[in-house]
Amino acid sequence: MVKYRYTALATVWLGLIVYLSFRKFSELALPSFRFQDKIGHLVMYALLSVLLFQALVHELRWTSPLTLAIFFSILIGTAIEFGQHYLTTYREGSLYDAIFNALGAVTLLFYHSKIPYE
Repeated sequence: MVKYRYTALATVWLGLIVYLSFRKFSELALPSFRFQDKIGHLVMYALLSVLLFQALVHELRWTSPLTLAIFFSILIGTAIEFGQHYLTTYREGSLYDAIFNALGAVTLLFYHSKIPYE
């Protein structure tokens, strides 16, 4: 059994988010549908906040894991949007993307009572 499985999953998921955030979108062979981008942001950051929450509760024994998981997810999402704007010429940082990143992170508030963390 992996001792830090949630920490490892959160790290891998964060790495995937960063990787996808700085790739040229035309290089990614993704299916296209309306609002795909915004739904993707919401889901990616919702899962990140859940994985961080689980890691903080089970493995790191943090005192306020809910607040930290949401704060860190929003911070990372905002930093990536700034990075896309200022560090690349092929991606653009978007206020709407940052908002959907934050909405995804905040969904943890609505479902944290259903997540087992005893």
